[in-house]
Amino acid sequence: MKLRRLSCLLCVLTLGTVSDGSAESSRRGTAWKTHEPVESTRGTVLLSSSGRARVREEANKARRVPLRRGEQLSEIVEEEKGWLVAGVANHGAVRDLIFLRGSKNGVHRLPRLAESSPGLRGRPRLLTERGHLAGVAWLEGSGLNDLAVKTSDWTGIHWGPADTVSWGPAIRSGLTSTVLADGSWLLVWSQHDGTDDELFWSLREGANWTSPAPVDNGNSYPDITPQLLAIGKGALLAWSRFDGQDYRLVTARFHRGRWRTSTSEGPAGSVYPSFKRTTEGPLLLFRNADPAAWTALRLDEKGEVTGMAQARTPLAARPVLKNSRSGETLFDWPLLKLKRQARWEQPAR
Repeated sequence: MKLRRLSCLLCVLTLGTVSDGSAESSRRGTAWKTHEPVESTRGTVLLSSSGRARVREEANKARRVPLRRGEQLSEIVEEEKGWLVAGVANHGAVRDLIFLRGSKNGVHRLPRLAESSPGLRGRPRLLTERGHLAGVAWLEGSGLNDLAVKTSDWTGIHWGPADTVSWGPAIRSGLTSTVLADGSWLLVWSQHDGTDDELFWSLREGANWTSPAPVDNGNSYPDITPQLLAIGKGALLAWSRFDGQDYRLVTARFHRGRWRTSTSEGPAGSVYPSFKRTTEGPLLLFRNADPAAWTALRLDEKGEVTGMAQARTPLAARPVLKNSRSGETLFDWPLLKLKRQARWEQPAR
């Protein structure tokens, strides 16, 4: 995979509403995207396009989400009694965030952020705790070269004042977030250090954020598309690292306030990682370049790989993972009406 090609794609995705590798097409040719909650117990899926969206739960039919022109959703989380979605509203030169909540009583909009947008806002990441909305993290700035990482608490009625976690001239992208078992908020993002993209992190304990610090030792190759999952008393981080020839899937464990040594989990050309926690446990999904396939790793609560399943396909669209009755895993592309079943295999040692 060419470094320049993926770096250009990353710039486009910095404030965009599409998740890496998520694009699908409807029968009419309109570009739609599929998004899943990281923490999922009801099989909720968000299907989104510009100005249009539907949310589907396994036990219910798809529900239309009323959007306005120029709005597109990119994030969904499950709540105790429903779901929340977030995305971006384009108003000419100004891009702001939107939030909607769905329940058995219908779909309604939540208030906008307290402060007006300086020009660009994007990459909203909703944070939940014990099945309830706790806050949101996002990127904000007047241009792509000065995006800050910001957060805001949800009071139950409106958004609180914004906290600035990281700022200053830099290209920041790939923001990801999670809430740890003790209620702390953990953020990770990709930031250009003048040579290449490195991963930085910050932890909020109480009301204070730690100073942003690199996840791993610096190198001269890009680290991109980070994804977080709260696991045990810490968190697991997955991303793609360029090794001079290819991108490879890498993971690291956050435990007791520090990152443990990163470990390579994927072959050459493994990109676009994403986590999903199901009733059967945590899963890590990523795209293979050669052979062309989507690969799922089954994890234990320590982040160790206990199984692997693979669906060989040239499709770049990210599938939805489901457990089948036979104990296998199902790779589902709902908009394409395509399904592939795969057996769990023991990982290579």
